[in-house]
Amino acid sequence: MPPIESSDIVLVQDDISRVPYLIYLSRKVLQKIQTNIIISLVLNALAATLAASGVLNAIVVALVHNAGSVFVVLNSLFLLSVKDTDRK
Repeated sequence: MPPIESSDIVLVQDDISRVPYLIYLSRKVLQKIQTNIIISLVLNALAATLAASGVLNAIVVALVHNAGSVFVVLNSLFLLSVKDTDRK
């Protein structure tokens, strides 16, 4: 059985000059993931705390959770605007 191979980056074109941009983009993606995780955890913890103290009811907490999920998706969409010329 042949060994299974994987790669971190796959070039679908013969243009190797795009590698620095791909590294830049992957760093931006990791930053966005970390930001999204922190924001969603803080938002959910705040909503759960307010629900436990009786300020919010369960329906509002569920809506806050769903709104946080929508925010994460919309925040991630900003990655589509990252261009090769954005690098410094």
